[in-house]
Formats: sequence, C-alpha cells, structure tokens
Amino acid sequence: MKTQSNPPNLPENPPANEDKVIAEVIQCSIAVLDKETDPVQRQQHPKSHGCVKAEFIVEDVPEECRFGIFREPRRYSAFVRFSNGSLKPQRDSEGDVRGMAIKLLGVEGEKLLEEQRQAQTQDFILINHPVLFLKDAQDALDFAKAVQMAKKMPFKPLKPLPLLLMYVPSHLKQFKILKTIQKKTVTNQLQIQYWSTTPYKLGDRAIKFSVKPSVTENNIQIAPNLESENFLREVMVEHLSRQEVCFDFLVQLQKNPDQMPVEDATAEWSETDSPFIKVANIRIPMQTFDTEARRQFDENLSFNPWHALVEHQPLGGINRVRKYVYQTIAATRHKLNKVTVQEPTMNDFNNPNI
Repeated sequence: MKTQSNPPNLPENPPANEDKVIAEVIQCSIAVLDKETDPVQRQQHPKSHGCVKAEFIVEDVPEECRFGIFREPRRYSAFVRFSNGSLKPQRDSEGDVRGMAIKLLGVEGEKLLEEQRQAQTQDFILINHPVLFLKDAQDALDFAKAVQMAKKMPFKPLKPLPLLLMYVPSHLKQFKILKTIQKKTVTNQLQIQYWSTTPYKLGDRAIKFSVKPSVTENNIQIAPNLESENFLREVMVEHLSRQEVCFDFLVQLQKNPDQMPVEDATAEWSETDSPFIKVANIRIPMQTFDTEARRQFDENLSFNPWHALVEHQPLGGINRVRKYVYQTIAATRHKLNKVTVQEPTMNDFNNPNI
C-alpha cells in the first residue's frame, strides 16, 4: 500500500505501522459487512434518500484555485447521492450522519486508482459537519474493532457496550463529535451545508471543500411526516417535483499547516483565518428520481475520494484508509451481488430509463 508522493510543501506524515493498521481495518470491515441482505448493501452510508442528476458548473475562479477540474470554466454532468451514515439502515428520525456524494462525469485525465486510470469520473464525498469523528488510521481501526465486537453481541440492548467500553474512554473528543452530529435536526437534505472534513490537494496547496445551499435558492418549505421512517426521501421527492435546487461549491485553502493539519480529521480549519472561496455551482433541476431503475442504478454505484484526478489527490490518514477499504468493500459487495464494478458514463446520464 503505497501513498502517492507529494510536493515538499504538502507533507503527509503516516506512522510507520499504518499499512498494518489499514490491513486490519480492511479485515474488520469485511467481517462486519452484512452479506445476508439481498442485494448486499454498502457498508458506508447504505441508506440512500435519492440519487439525482445534476449539473456542476465551474466558474472563473481565482488563479490560486485553477487546477484540475477548476482550471477553466466548464459544465459537468453529475450524479449526486444523499444518504444516512449508519452501518445499518434506520429510521430517518434517529440521530445520524447525513452524507452527500458527488460524481462528475466526462472528466478527462489520468485518475489515481490503478484499476480505473482511464475512468472519466471525479468524486467528492461530504457529510453535514465540518470535522470527522475519526482522527486517523488508528482511530479508524479502534472504531472498527468496537463495531465488529458489537455485531457479535447476542442481544440488541448489549450492542452499544463495545463502543462504550472499548472506544469511548480513550476517544472522548471523537465521541463528542459523533454525538454532536447525531443531535443535528435535519428535515430536508437539500437545505443543509456539507463539508469534506478531510483535506485534498489543489495544485501545490492543501484544501478542504464544502457545499452550501445558495442564498437565493432552495427556499421552499415542506412539512415532513416525521412518523415516516423514510421522510427524508419523501421530502426530496416533493421538493424536486416543485423547485430546482442550487448549491455553492466552496474550497478552503490551508494557510498554516500547524493550525490546519493534514493528518487530523477531527481538527476544524478556521474560516476566519481562511474563508471559503466559491469555485462552482451545483444545479439540481426538478426531476423524478424515485423510480426502481434509479434505485437500482444508485445501489450499483460506488463512491471513493480516490476516484480523482492527480490534482485532487486525497490527503491524510483517514483518506489513505478510505482508498483501500472502499475499494475492497465495493469489489466484495459487487461480487456478491454478481454486478461488475464500473464507473458510470454520459450514456448512463442520458439514458431516459435511468
């Protein structure tokens, strides 16, 4: 497991044992993958509220941001997936991490993943909080071990015990972040802000990115049926039947490596020291997406921050874990589902049956 090399001013500092730690995370991830469902679902963010078609519009950005897909003004077609983060699908009224994953299509250039060098996609993965509740690869392993032990508990009331006993005492900051995210009230995923939480390259700089509802858009008010276990999907269905949705895509430049670390995904980068810069618009037109064909298409998609151009290389320990864990789980579940792992194309986007 070799990490891509970086310019001298973008240092990554993986611990000497990180390869071994990542290998253990992979083993735990395979062990807790629910292989009994049909189809076998994602391990990360298995519950989807909808996969929608969108347009990603790159603006004429400041010179310091003109790298990769932001090199020049351009429009990309995209799929955007909204989701819950829990390892097992649950009622939307339960506290949870809410996710937004973006897959751009028609992105020319060599990609980072060895098996998909020629794929013409670029992924961006975000959640509804500025930081993650896992600091690094070792945190990911500690959490994965607790989850694996929880799966072995014979009775549902006992399942929280491994997390509370094995993980929380030595990870109080991380647990507090998780509880903060779970306490957020979300009734419409089209009207909240999302963050990358982890850093990425942009030229010779490290950045984080965020997606925020446009100020003048997304103003429709829909009263959710909180008694429904799937009210977030239902709200999205109604919203996009009545009004398009627009988001701003923002980047935040690393100014001080000590105060804006690359290797700690629990550290928030100060917006006072480095305000977010708008570099693109995301437009989600009115559409019908709650169909069996789109659900099936959604289920077969895989998102990985390493589905990326070299100019957007993921940075830090959590992203190095994601590279191998996401690849392994995607390959495993697609094999179990007897589906080929492949990136979507413009033919899929333009297919009226999807």
